[in-house]
Amino acid sequence: MNSIDLAGTKLFKAFLKQEDNYNLYQKVIAHPEHRGMSQKLKKQFNEFYEEVLLIKYISSTIHYTAIELSIRKKKLDKVIQPLKYESEGVAENITNFHDKDWKEAISDEKLLHSIMKLTENERGIITYYYLHEWKEKEIARLLDITQQAVSKTKRKALEKLKKELSQGGFHEPARSCKKSKK
Repeated sequence: MNSIDLAGTKLFKAFLKQEDNYNLYQKVIAHPEHRGMSQKLKKQFNEFYEEVLLIKYISSTIHYTAIELSIRKKKLDKVIQPLKYESEGVAENITNFHDKDWKEAISDEKLLHSIMKLTENERGIITYYYLHEWKEKEIARLLDITQQAVSKTKRKALEKLKKELSQGGFHEPARSCKKSKK
């Protein structure tokens, strides 16, 4: 590992915030001739980097899915709005729309399965945050909990997703909600 190449990067600084990584880095700097420590540091950094990539993938997939769902919902609302008061069944369909968000938005079965394995509370928070693009403060107000609780639950849900998805390997982002060319 070439410390000159990485030493100033945000990624490496984040890696060194973990005490074990920092201590190992100090040992490598103090004893550059010890290849075993250098290899161990390189391995730990690579694992950290893969974890960062996986979290970015999950976050990006959810973010772009949320954008597409928002567009689809706006289109649906324009169509349903005139019929809203004519039928009770239509009102029920609007309510059920949010329950189907994840299933309609994600074609990556492993990611969808992983999301459905989250607790109802975790799934609700990431639904509001990523699919409906609410701020943590707004979610906290809605659920009558602190913003810190929302942040912690969201982070815990992402960690669960990361763990679940890393067991099956890394997938390319699913682009299930492409605009139709009509």
